[in-house]
Amino acid sequence: MYARVAAFGELDPYAEGDIDWTEQFAMDVGGAFFYGEQKTPSFGIPDTNLSIVTVDTNVKFKGWSFHGELLYSDLEEDTGAPIDIEGIGTTLQAGYFIVPKKFELALRYGYADCDDGKNLAGACAIAPSDDVNEVSVSANYFWWEHSLKAQVGYEYLENNLTGATAGSDSLETNRFIVQLSSWF
Repeated sequence: MYARVAAFGELDPYAEGDIDWTEQFAMDVGGAFFYGEQKTPSFGIPDTNLSIVTVDTNVKFKGWSFHGELLYSDLEEDTGAPIDIEGIGTTLQAGYFIVPKKFELALRYGYADCDDGKNLAGACAIAPSDDVNEVSVSANYFWWEHSLKAQVGYEYLENNLTGATAGSDSLETNRFIVQLSSWF
């Protein structure tokens, strides 16, 4: 189940950044819920139930953009046995077009709670993790909106490990990103 409501004005919630240079303040809020059951054990995975809830919001105004989202998931064995994995994550992202429709600076923060190493999805799959934090900054240049753009960025990841391995309780990663992307 999925729902999205335009609280103020109109915006494209699927395009990051305010590349359209929204003249009137615009905001929307969305949410989704998923529930699934696996009743036939396969690949060594017993009968399980999976619930996922997400909520997000987008704000855009004259080159400024803000996006925030929250995700919660719960995977448990149908029989009430040992599998009970919860995950929670959030992303906050802000950007501003210094040169309208061409050059944007953006900041991002992300967090994933890996349920003491039991959750092995997404960012939690890097290592047995308690939680993962991400902070990044980027400069983006758009030749043809999202269809042709370049990005230069820096990203810092901190993966807080469970059961400290090799005397360390965290894995820190610094990444520099240079990319050219297109979408047709």
